[in-house]
Amino acid sequence: MQIVDLLKKANTHYDDGYLEVYFDAKTGEPKEGKGDVLADFIVAELQETFDPNASDYTQLENAINVMETARTDLSKVIKGLRQHMDDCRWCENLVDINSPRTKWVGGCRFGLRPDTCGKFELAKCYEGHDPRQQIN
Repeated sequence: MQIVDLLKKANTHYDDGYLEVYFDAKTGEPKEGKGDVLADFIVAELQETFDPNASDYTQLENAINVMETARTDLSKVIKGLRQHMDDCRWCENLVDINSPRTKWVGGCRFGLRPDTCGKFELAKCYEGHDPRQQIN
């Protein structure tokens, strides 16, 4: 199998066949594309790791391994970003903490109280304010 064959195989499974924007369909050589950084990344990874001396099976196996490694890396980034969302998610339910409108710092838009909601412990973007403290 040639690099162009591998790229074409991958391209048949990518949205709108957009991988082809980043490689020459006759030679498999890289070409300047625009508009889809993920497609560019996939083509570059497949080109960089391609072994022309390997069997078709090994080439496909290597391509799958490279894509699975990328998926693992992306999954870690997604998981990390979700954790950051959890740190601030409950702040979205609170009224401006600088001018509280209830006896609780910030006040919850849904009328929840920090002592019964149980989710305010996740709100780490309070800059030191504890929403469970009452305002005197």
